[in-house]
Amino acid sequence: MITATYQTSRGLHTVEVEALINPDDWFGRTLLVMMGSRYYVVEADHEQDALDAIVDSDYGKILTITEEDAAELEADGEEVPRFGNYCEPVCLEGVWFPNPPQCKVTITE
Repeated sequence: MITATYQTSRGLHTVEVEALINPDDWFGRTLLVMMGSRYYVVEADHEQDALDAIVDSDYGKILTITEEDAAELEADGEEVPRFGNYCEPVCLEGVWFPNPPQCKVTITE
């Protein structure tokens, strides 16, 4: 099991984490992100790097949308964010980073 602890103005919080994404790539700097109803920990320097890493990982399908859907949204005047190595279109509804997003990760087996 993986848990993450983060600090807010309301105190210290510990949550169970679904996965550790991009391990060993950012010198242990870990960010907590909630996607839907699940928490993930991403090794990244900041939120944009974390979103790039998520989209490029096996968990990218949680956020990515089709090019057709992106074109339809853009035709309606909406801006579609793009992340990852291939600038894939994503939907960021339901994505939340605590403030600050840094967290301490504990992995127990």
